[in-house]
Amino acid sequence: MSNNENLATEDLAAEVSPNQSAKTTNVVTDDRVEQFRAQVAELKLRTGGSRGDLVRMIIGGILMLGGLIAGLIVYEQSLSQGSALNLASEQILALAMLGVIVIGAALFVSATLSRFLRFWMLRNLYEGQAHIDQVVEKIGGQAPRV
Repeated sequence: MSNNENLATEDLAAEVSPNQSAKTTNVVTDDRVEQFRAQVAELKLRTGGSRGDLVRMIIGGILMLGGLIAGLIVYEQSLSQGSALNLASEQILALAMLGVIVIGAALFVSATLSRFLRFWMLRNLYEGQAHIDQVVEKIGGQAPRV
């Protein structure tokens, strides 16, 4: 790092000193959150999930619920069975319902994680640009706008 970059990063670190009150820090954080939301709205970026994520979440939820209900029905039926052959076939059906529940959970979790990671990446890009703008401002140049 050059001397100018070291001075700029030291100035940025000095701006947020440990002597600041928690209330001041919260106000600054709230202002940054509102500024972030305003810029996202200005850029017309979609922060929510895509339509595919919503479909995967719904299908995953239906599969989890359906597999659970079908598994409970198979369990109730197995209580009235006396034949070992019938019990074995119901065990296979119960394992298949367990597989349906796992597939539904995987779809639901993947859709939820993709929504979260999409928003996290957008926030990370925004904060990185804000940090670069601060460093360039401290060095004395003009921050390029993308």
